[in-house]
Amino acid sequence: NGYPTAIEKPVLGTSMRVNVFESGADASFVEKIREMSTSALPRVKVEMHSFPLIAFVMMRAMREESGFVFAVVGGEITDVFVTDRDSLRYRGSFPIGTQTIARALSTNKDGTISEDTLSRLALFGRGELSMTEMSEFKTKFDVASTAWLAEFKKIQESVVTEMPFPQTVFVAADSAELEWLPVLFDASHFEIPLRAVSITHDFFSSAMSLGEGGVYDAFIPLESTFTMTDHDAPI
Repeated sequence: NGYPTAIEKPVLGTSMRVNVFESGADASFVEKIREMSTSALPRVKVEMHSFPLIAFVMMRAMREESGFVFAVVGGEITDVFVTDRDSLRYRGSFPIGTQTIARALSTNKDGTISEDTLSRLALFGRGELSMTEMSEFKTKFDVASTAWLAEFKKIQESVVTEMPFPQTVFVAADSAELEWLPVLFDASHFEIPLRAVSITHDFFSSAMSLGEGGVYDAFIPLESTFTMTDHDAPI
């Protein structure tokens, strides 16, 4: 998953669990993992789960909402999962993310996103700009996020042909971008208001805590908590 893993002190025990997180897994990758695992540990049990399933199972276990939307907003792509009661009903994605929006606001001459833009986005999300600056920046932000909102609304329109669109949207992204992403779900953008809930470290405070030097990641807490859950138990 891109994070260095190391055990500094010897560990003794009779069993070991290894969690491997990949963005995608085709049939050959799955088979290779099974072969490597069973050759090293003949009696090992290998399980494969998709992130939408993990997110659905854990959010249903942790929250009371009967239906919700889970939006994973990356730098250049957004994944959207929609649930209704005990079913994962929809999965979609579109190639627009936080970096796309930031570039639409302003870029350096070489096409990179300026530090000033990122700083002002954070201040905007926290409501720390002056009233005049907030108004001016919101106008620019609304224009920069037009394409993202258009794609999200396409998903919304597709979903409502089969079920009501949930009003709660859980938003997962890098911690810096979670400061301003909820603004995308401002009531002025939708006919029926949506409630954005950011998946921050505090969201998991009752289930886990970061160790010394740990860096928050929106996905690993869900995945880690999932591995410690009895998957056969009713949810």
